Amino acid sequence: MIVFLEKKASKVIPTWLFSIALVGLAATPAFDQVRSGGAFLKVLPGARHQGMAGSLTGVIDELHALYANPGATGFLRPWQWSAAYTEWIADSYNLSFSYGQQLRTPWSKHTKFALGIQYQGIREFDSTKGAQPSASASDLLMTASFGNPLNFLSKNLSFGANVKYFRSNLANVAASSLILDFGLLYRSNRFTFKKGPFEYGIVSVGVALTQLGQGLQFIAEDTPLPRSLRAGAALNMGTHTGLQMQFSADYKNIRDEGGSISFGAEAFLFNVIGLRGGYDFGSNNLSQFSFGMSLRFDDRFFLTKTAKQQIFGRNNGLRIDLAGQEKNIFFPVTYRAGVSHYPVGPEKFEFVDPILGTDLKPGNVQLTWNKTHDPDLYDTINYLLMVEESDSKAQSIYLNQLIDKLEKGDQDLFEWIEKNRSNFYFAEDSGFQIARDQDQVSFLFEQFPAGDYFWSVLAYDEDRHIRFAEKNGERISHFRILPDLQITGLSFDPHSLITEDDYQGELKIEVSNAGLASAKKFSLIVYDSLLTSATNSVMGQKRSDEPNRPLAAMTIKELRAGADTTFKIKWNTNLPGKHLITAIFDRGNLIQEENESNNLQAKAFYTIPKGAFKTKQSVVAQVDTVYEYELPFIPKVYFDHNSSEVSNSHSSLFYSPLETLATRLVKRTDVILILQGSADFTNGESKGLALKRVQAVKDYLVDLGLNKRLIRTPENIQVIFKNPNPQLDTPWVQEERRYVRIFVNEQQNRQEFLELFHSVPITLPKSKTFLTVPFAANVEYSVPAVSGVLYFSSLQSMRTDTINIIEILERKETFHWRHFSNQRSDWVSQEAGYKIIVKDSLGRSFSTPKQNVHLSLHTENKLPEKIILGMAEFREDNPNLNPDWSNILEKVKAQLNLNRIQKVHFIGHACAIGESPYNEYLSKKRAAKFYEKFKKRLHHSISLNNGETFYEIEIRGEGEHEPFSIEIGKLNFLEVLRKRSAQEYQYVREQIAAGVTEINLSPFILKVESDQVRLESNNNSPMGRQINRRIEILLEPFETIEFTSKAQN
Repeated sequence: MIVFLEKKASKVIPTWLFSIALVGLAATPAFDQVRSGGAFLKVLPGARHQGMAGSLTGVIDELHALYANPGATGFLRPWQWSAAYTEWIADSYNLSFSYGQQLRTPWSKHTKFALGIQYQGIREFDSTKGAQPSASASDLLMTASFGNPLNFLSKNLSFGANVKYFRSNLANVAASSLILDFGLLYRSNRFTFKKGPFEYGIVSVGVALTQLGQGLQFIAEDTPLPRSLRAGAALNMGTHTGLQMQFSADYKNIRDEGGSISFGAEAFLFNVIGLRGGYDFGSNNLSQFSFGMSLRFDDRFFLTKTAKQQIFGRNNGLRIDLAGQEKNIFFPVTYRAGVSHYPVGPEKFEFVDPILGTDLKPGNVQLTWNKTHDPDLYDTINYLLMVEESDSKAQSIYLNQLIDKLEKGDQDLFEWIEKNRSNFYFAEDSGFQIARDQDQVSFLFEQFPAGDYFWSVLAYDEDRHIRFAEKNGERISHFRILPDLQITGLSFDPHSLITEDDYQGELKIEVSNAGLASAKKFSLIVYDSLLTSATNSVMGQKRSDEPNRPLAAMTIKELRAGADTTFKIKWNTNLPGKHLITAIFDRGNLIQEENESNNLQAKAFYTIPKGAFKTKQSVVAQVDTVYEYELPFIPKVYFDHNSSEVSNSHSSLFYSPLETLATRLVKRTDVILILQGSADFTNGESKGLALKRVQAVKDYLVDLGLNKRLIRTPENIQVIFKNPNPQLDTPWVQEERRYVRIFVNEQQNRQEFLELFHSVPITLPKSKTFLTVPFAANVEYSVPAVSGVLYFSSLQSMRTDTINIIEILERKETFHWRHFSNQRSDWVSQEAGYKIIVKDSLGRSFSTPKQNVHLSLHTENKLPEKIILGMAEFREDNPNLNPDWSNILEKVKAQLNLNRIQKVHFIGHACAIGESPYNEYLSKKRAAKFYEKFKKRLHHSISLNNGETFYEIEIRGEGEHEPFSIEIGKLNFLEVLRKRSAQEYQYVREQIAAGVTEINLSPFILKVESDQVRLESNNNSPMGRQINRRIEILLEPFETIEFTSKAQN
């Protein structure tokens, strides 16, 4: 109430009436005697609370509540302002403006300050009708408020204080006072309703002591201030986008007035329109019932970013309040209007840890920021944590783009985040840990890889109001995770093979990440340099002029925390000796690490032996001299008496006419064989037996592969009834009659078919010469070799041979290997593998690659001295043959090409049937007749002695004295026999061991001597006798005379 004194009585009545009006408008009783003044101090500014009967002591989230309870200042929004205006009766009016701001103080980051100014005035009036000058009155109240939660007790309890300056003017009289208010306000944590239309609820309780100060002195006496004790409570219930309600109640005890109670209620729908009402039970009030309404607006109502920023500003809201009081007997309905501007988005919050530019150890990374709050009572906060990995030399790419979109007011911010989600380490909602005692939020990234990271936290509410964490003006923070890469091992795995290339083996670099987080994109470089034996240098050795040569440079994508791995690098160098191998991580220190000193490791290694130990792919290891004999082809198959079984004498190991014929005819379809049998009827044989013999021969040839359709077996046989001369060798003659003759028809008896029946080749060894296998040894060593062994193995016979060749290797000489003579058959004519194994003074073992050499057998065919032809029947002086003259010509020319011929011998031979003199006669007669045919056929085709004619021709007969025979070394013969028939070989060896000197090998007899064996045609066999009845051509060369000159004395 404005209290004043005026000397002029004429002004007392108007002034009194004015005072009564003010008191009424201030909702205070009017009495004739006033014991406390300053009624304007009891008037709370603003329109919202007026609609709730002034019940503000326990109310939160209202700027004007600080006038009822300074404790409310501690729970104000980060900033807000409010203005109100009231037009009363009698030209009086009321103006107020209040502003609140959150400031950081040494004791808190959430200290709130507020400033307010209230003005109430009465326009000039003249109640004397010009008798006195016009008068006016006014009240001014300036308020500074402070509030802060008492966190040491509870963050839900706030203490506040107001410091106010009050001045009252009436005409020329004024009074002023400095006033203090104190208050406490408690608000509960937001709780949740499980059922009903409301989602959340908050209870608040407040108490305040106001208007403390010196009274007003206008002229002489002090007028006490209306000191007040206030207590109040409020219940807030609602959902953010639905129904919101507030119920409040106040108790006021004002000096000299006693206590009173007031109630208020408010309902907001959709957070847009609100209705309220209140009732004050105080008996001194001129008006007890009040009502009001509000309209709220924020940036949700405007689609364009220009409207958002110019009208409200981003994340801000505007509320318009209207209030009225019921009329009474003195005044009509009085109205108030107010407007408030305040933030509606998440409050500012800061990065906590890690701070900008922090270097972290590898491992789990916990990112922490202050918890933010949404000033809307029923709104909720969500967080998006985004971490972007980037090059330390660059700034964040995607986070900067995100903030740029926010600055431009783009509405597709969350859509952009979703599209670029893969560019971040992303966390939201359920993974966050909230430390309520510290009011902080954190998230733990496990096994975070090393690198440079930019991170930001975005807080948003249900209306998508956005705020980024910010500290020192930066909304993107940066930290680095420093890996601790270590080279824990450097070793050399020498290549085990001695080769001629540059490859030395594998270098193994063992690396590890000693931290607890991954390291990405780091380099590993390996260098090679040759060392000398000088000292005072790296690793105790001095580098030569050979520069550091990079062996390998690689980029490793990732090495996980605590992991280790081994990199293998092929080492190639053509410089033998001692080398320094250096492995370096991150050369140039492009990656920051906890410990840079363990990024290098160097060791010295010796190169391995290089070179070759080899021979040709094929080497002649044995030379066999053989004689190729051609015995007469006997087109007869002989049988035992009354037998149709083909005996072994026709297919022996050395003489096999049937196999020879089958080989020549197996692919011929133009030759028809004719088989004609015979029987010795004088000794009881029959035609049926002869035909059986024919069939047996046919079956034998078919078994050898001939087509049975090309074999003819006529029914006619050759019948012999005449008994042999008793004086002759009757059993032998009878054997000659039991045969099957093989021939062709007359149309096929042409020269092209003569070769089929010309001869049977026999190849027998004469001598063997074993040759060495030369190996070229050329191996270089970086350290001395202490052993060297050649390993030789036969791939077929599994024979092995081991020779120490260390001295050969040291001298680089040619090594000659000779196979053992008693094992020669196991080495020759097959592949043999070989390698050398070397051990050096460092204990390293090396070998050449296993290579193969073919130990070949070279056969030298010696032309036999004689050309053997056959055959003749016993007692016949005319040789019964139609020889292949072209074959004879070829053999004669071969002899002439080798030697200069002095004499040509035509020698006839006979079997042992009959008397010896007669056989000599027959043999010579046969030789003479053959010579006549020879001279007639080949005389003009052969040029002897460079065109000269024969110097001398000798024709003689040897009779039965020289059966066909061949001399062979015993060992050579046994080896041939072993390869051809193990059974025959075993039989002959047993016979030789038993001392038998003549062994039957039909149609031959084997005569055994000490070192030689003689294979002789057996006269006891019809085939042997046929071979013996032969003609030989011997070309005798001139003797070679050597002259030796002797030195003259």
